Amino acid sequence: MFKFAHPGHLWLLLALPAVALSAFSYWSWRSRMIKRLNGAELIIPPFTSRRFIVGVGTLAGVISLLVIAWAEPQWGVHNETVSRKSSDVIIALDISKSMLCQDIAPDRLEIAKLFARKLVSSLEGQRVGLVFFAGTAFLQMPLSNDYGFIQQSIQSATTDLLTNQGTNIAEAIAVAEESLDQDETQGAVMVILTDGEVHDDDSVEGAAAALEKGLTISTVGAGSEAGGPIPVGNGQYKKDENGQPVITGLNEAALREIAAAGGGKSFHVNQGDAAISAISDLVKGTGGKMIKSQRFVSSEARFQFFVLPALLLLLLQLWLFRYKA
Repeated sequence: MFKFAHPGHLWLLLALPAVALSAFSYWSWRSRMIKRLNGAELIIPPFTSRRFIVGVGTLAGVISLLVIAWAEPQWGVHNETVSRKSSDVIIALDISKSMLCQDIAPDRLEIAKLFARKLVSSLEGQRVGLVFFAGTAFLQMPLSNDYGFIQQSIQSATTDLLTNQGTNIAEAIAVAEESLDQDETQGAVMVILTDGEVHDDDSVEGAAAALEKGLTISTVGAGSEAGGPIPVGNGQYKKDENGQPVITGLNEAALREIAAAGGGKSFHVNQGDAAISAISDLVKGTGGKMIKSQRFVSSEARFQFFVLPALLLLLLQLWLFRYKA
C-alpha cells in the first residue's frame, strides 16, 4: 500500500506553475534586452532556448522530487521480531446468579465488571486472560494484548452464560492453570472477582497447589456481609423450600483464606483505585519475562528514492548554466 506520511506538504507542488511563469517571464525579458542592446550577450548569460527549456524542466523536477520526498512516501511491508517484558494476568469473574444481588448498587456483577475493566486498563503492557465461572468455569479469553476485545468481553458478561449455578472457585483456578503453558505459570497472577458465597476446602487447596507452580492468586470481594436477596426477574426473588427469600452475603473470610493460600492479597471492590493500584504493584513485582512476538511493519519510508534523483537533476541544472552550449 502506498501512502504519504505528511500529505499536506504536497500542496507545495502548486508552486510549480509560478516557477515556470517566472522562468519564461525572464526568458521573454532577456530576448527583448538582447534585441535592444547591441552586444547584450556580454552582460546577459548566453544559452540556447533548448538549454533554457531543459534547465527549467530540471528545476521543476528538482522541486517536485524534493517536495515528494518531504511528504515522506511510504510503501512495502516487512516482518520483524519484537521482544518485550510482560507478566501474565488471569482475571476470573464470578457470573453466578448471586452476583445479581443489589446489596451494592446497581448490583455485584456490574460493580465487579467495572472493577475488572479498570484493572485491565491499569495492566496495559501485560498479557491478560479471562475466565468466567459459576458452578463450572470456562476460558472466555486466552492471554492476549487485545485490550479492546478484553474490555468488550467483560462488559458483555451476564449470568446467563452458564446454567450450572454455584461459585466453583476451585474449577476457575484449574481452568486458569490450564490456560497457561507449563513454562508460563511461573510468575503469573490470578485475580478472582466474586462474592465467595460458596466456600469449600477445594478452593483453598487449589490456590495452594497453584502457588506451588508459581501462580499467585488474589481475591476481590463484591457485596456486603449483610447481603440481600437474589433477583429472578419481574420483581421476584429466589426463595428456599419454605418459600422464604434466599439471602446471599459476601464471604470475606473465605476470600481472605483463598488469597492467603495463593500467596496473594484480599481486596474489596469498594476499595476501587487503591485496590487496583495494589494489584498492579503485585503484578509488577513478579518481574515478568521476555516475550518474543512477530509483527508486520508496513509502509516503510522511501524518501531516499526521490532525494537521489533530485540531487542528480540539481547537478545537471548547475552544469547547464555554467557552460556555454
